[in-house]
Amino acid sequence: MRGFLILGVCFFVFTVSCSTSNQTSDAFIASKVTEGMHLILDTPLPFDSSLSQSVAKVYKGNEFLGSGAFVSKNGLFLTNYSLALEHFSINLTGPGFSLSEGFIAQNNNDEILLPGISLLIEIEQIDVSQEFSSEISDSANNFEIFQTKQRVGQALIAQKKASMPNALVVINDIFSGNQQVMSVYIQLNDIRLVFAPALSIKEQQKPTSSEIYQSASGNTAIFRAYTSSSEGAPIPFNPKGYIEIVNSITPEDYIPIALGFPNRTHRLESEYALDFYRTDTNPYILEAYESFVEKEDFLSQQFHEYSTASLARRFNSALQVDQYTKIQESFEKYDLLTEKLDQEQFFKEWLADSTQPNNYRSIYNFIRQAFEIAEQNGAGFYATSYVHLLSPFDEIGTIFRNHLDSEQSEGIPSLVQQQYQLLSNINIEAESALFKDLILLLSKLPEEQQFLSIQDILSGVPKEDYEQAISEFMDRMRSASFLLNPEKTEEVLTNNTAFEDSLYQVIDESLFLNEMSRNNQGIYAAYLQPARQVFVKAKMDFYGENELQADANGTIRYNKGSFNRISANGKYLFTNNDFSGRAPGSIVINQKGELLGIIGNAAAENLISNYIFIEEHAFVKSIHSQFVVDQIIHTSNNEALMQELGLEN
Repeated sequence: MRGFLILGVCFFVFTVSCSTSNQTSDAFIASKVTEGMHLILDTPLPFDSSLSQSVAKVYKGNEFLGSGAFVSKNGLFLTNYSLALEHFSINLTGPGFSLSEGFIAQNNNDEILLPGISLLIEIEQIDVSQEFSSEISDSANNFEIFQTKQRVGQALIAQKKASMPNALVVINDIFSGNQQVMSVYIQLNDIRLVFAPALSIKEQQKPTSSEIYQSASGNTAIFRAYTSSSEGAPIPFNPKGYIEIVNSITPEDYIPIALGFPNRTHRLESEYALDFYRTDTNPYILEAYESFVEKEDFLSQQFHEYSTASLARRFNSALQVDQYTKIQESFEKYDLLTEKLDQEQFFKEWLADSTQPNNYRSIYNFIRQAFEIAEQNGAGFYATSYVHLLSPFDEIGTIFRNHLDSEQSEGIPSLVQQQYQLLSNINIEAESALFKDLILLLSKLPEEQQFLSIQDILSGVPKEDYEQAISEFMDRMRSASFLLNPEKTEEVLTNNTAFEDSLYQVIDESLFLNEMSRNNQGIYAAYLQPARQVFVKAKMDFYGENELQADANGTIRYNKGSFNRISANGKYLFTNNDFSGRAPGSIVINQKGELLGIIGNAAAENLISNYIFIEEHAFVKSIHSQFVVDQIIHTSNNEALMQELGLEN
């Protein structure tokens, strides 16, 4: 399957129950929280500066998987269990690989290489805003500003890489382009699995995506990073700083500091953005993933090998369903649009004052117009993007669409061979059921974005019977469509009758709408970006640059908070920290650099923090360090590992 498309927004509200009960209560205790996920260039840091290099991002190729922290001077790396699932998906059939038994390397030679996995350690953050602003004239138009920023950015990166040729250098906008920060990373490419505890599921019972998600998201794994000696031999990496795991710690005795890589947040956006995500984005992403999970679970129940090979994919799909379910529920339950309007009421009144510059007074109109452009086919863009992402039928249709567009008669046997290859790798029954659900999803697009081909399928059918009508359509297509019956393809292409195939019509229209809407979304983005920059600059003037907090953007951040509680079962630590609702693998430490908790890879209850800061909802739920210690001691049975971590059995 193609890589996951990352689109849309994620946030959720956790119901606050103010309480003064003891730490074993599951009631949330409201407490003072300091707003802001601070860059490490903001000094002084509330911890030793070397600890900023104790955390790292985890990638598979170019795909961001999560993060974690070094926990020994010899490169042991604590992270989320879900990051080990990719390995289990590939190797679960061999001896010693079992979700219900876990894995432990008894020595360095037993550690298992994780192909394609790399760690990125952010070793430096530099504010380069002045270098950009000094090159941009006040009279420059948007295109000139873009060109200048490209030129300046490339020059700054080249200059840094001249002194650090092996470094990865990235420049990110903050405050919607009003400031720029350079991040410098070192990359480690030799990463190995050391320890993954047993999960409370059994492969033989063919667990559902939800069961895998629930079990894996609350657990951790340990990797080890290697570098090379001068002779080229692999040696354990020695991080500049690492986090200590201690045998027993009392979190309430310390000031908890959240440290890591919170995912992108959107707190500085307008209510128009939130409404667009609520109506034109999230519903289509959610329903598409719900259908995909249903297909994956069907195949997993039918075929044991598929059940194990799809572990990582099913975990990620279940995560998407959980996130977007919570998003949509939060919109309705907590009336987030009204909350956003209430928060910005005085700002909007300030903008409208006649003493303000004209570009400030008119900025809301520009942003509204940008989202009016986006809404013209935004729902269609997201719906068709996920059809293309999740269904192989779109991929089959694409190879013939390109051929038909070229109006060439040669090459048909090669296309048929490609078709046979694609069809041999899928289960037609399961994929037909998925595509039936995706057609039903497309039928829910706004009227002006409806497919003519789907309207033909549903002509005269009451809405309550749509699903049945589409199911009957797909049953017919399994035997009638050349897309699913390659023995018919050569004749169809030779006679140029592909557009008489109803299934091909749906796929062709889906691809066409996606292309058209993608271009329109590009226009919307080009219109919105300069408006958003002015909008945020106005906010900086209104609130004051020292008061307004920058959105998170995937770079290393920290927040200093306070203890809240420990869950009744002792597994989770809750602290009052302002950290975004998606920060998998980020850690909570004390000022001594000792681990208090690690944030799990689940859709957290504080996802509202991605878009709105509300003090009573600003908290972090992490896997308690004592739970991590108990897992290592009681399930690893490895004295060398415990000694390296400084733990006593």
